Amino acid sequence: MFRSFIFILISLLLSTNLWGQISYHSAFEKAAFVSNDPLQIILSSHPDVDETKFSQIRSDLDDLQGKLQSKRSSFDSDDNFLQWAFYYVHRKKLGWYENYVSFGDIFIGKKYDCLTGTILYSYLLDRLNYKFSIYELDYHIFMVVHLPDKNVLLEATDPLGGYINEATKIQERIDQFMADGNSIIDIRGVGELQKGLQGSSAVRETVDLHRLAGLQYFNLAVKAFTNNEYDEAHSYIRKAEKLYPSDRILGVKQLMISAL
Repeated sequence: MFRSFIFILISLLLSTNLWGQISYHSAFEKAAFVSNDPLQIILSSHPDVDETKFSQIRSDLDDLQGKLQSKRSSFDSDDNFLQWAFYYVHRKKLGWYENYVSFGDIFIGKKYDCLTGTILYSYLLDRLNYKFSIYELDYHIFMVVHLPDKNVLLEATDPLGGYINEATKIQERIDQFMADGNSIIDIRGVGELQKGLQGSSAVRETVDLHRLAGLQYFNLAVKAFTNNEYDEAHSYIRKAEKLYPSDRILGVKQLMISAL
């Protein structure tokens, strides 16, 4: 009996200790965290992305940025250029919508969700020197580009009407995002898979590329936990916490621990 008690106690202590550690699935992923390069971190989460694949993807992004830059001067306004660029990038890179994919899936199968689509646009527009804000809601991510004379909303999950440049329509779309916990299925994508892992506080945050990297790991953690892949969930949520120690991510980590 005493031996059984000691065995259970040691198992619990080891389990608790594991939740305080970070493990990496590859040397490339570990190097990405050391580098603190958000693009490398974001791509390193995909098991098929190594240093060679990362270089290929970065070159692909550079070519895409170059294409956009070469066309920019042919438009008479930033508004018109951005509208063309939004739909051009969507046609070229964002093929099939699927919840809980990683950014690497855009380049290894053209699958995307609201988070990874927004990562793509934010990376390109930052390289093109546009000012923008990225907004995190309970189950959705979107971005607003700040032009000198107006704001423009980019909705990565809407390939036909995702470029919105009228103030009243922008507000209508934001109200839609925030209504009833983002109840429209097509825009779900940030931790929506298991609402029990969300906590009770509504999320209304502005985020940058590092935080988007954390949210990608958060999504992967929720997906793994829901699929009873607890080792993977632990690995993902610890990386999410390191990159973006938000109340939601810290709360979900504790919920995961208490559920085991």
